[in-house]
Amino acid sequence: MRKKPRRRRPAGGKAADGVNESPPAEREAPPALSSAAHRATVRLLKLQELFATSPVKGFTLTELSRKLDVPKSSLLAILRTLREHGYLEVVRAGEYQMSQKAIELSRAGAAAAAAIGAEPDASERRRVCSSSRTSAALA
Repeated sequence: MRKKPRRRRPAGGKAADGVNESPPAEREAPPALSSAAHRATVRLLKLQELFATSPVKGFTLTELSRKLDVPKSSLLAILRTLREHGYLEVVRAGEYQMSQKAIELSRAGAAAAAAIGAEPDASERRRVCSSSRTSAALA
């Protein structure tokens, strides 16, 4: 049995015969975006949190994949992008660590927050302290 082709609706919500199929108030709203819709963004944030809060300076792709529970193939694309933009560097044999550019960006964010009177929470203070340790080690 052949399916009937669907008629396309022109802009304005009217069917081809000129009759509204449903009033605007009754149309379904687009679904809300979930964290799954931005999986790469969530992975990037988890990666940044790991680098910022870990006493270990560098991680291999395998270590990052295990710690973040992210496939290596997905993680590699994020790492390459961060490296191309100067936020990560590769040290030793395939070990990734935050670059000086990433550390400076972190400090600038903390300074901007302080300038507007925002009080960082405990995790933010740990991140800034960790960045300072990493910065001292790079110098």
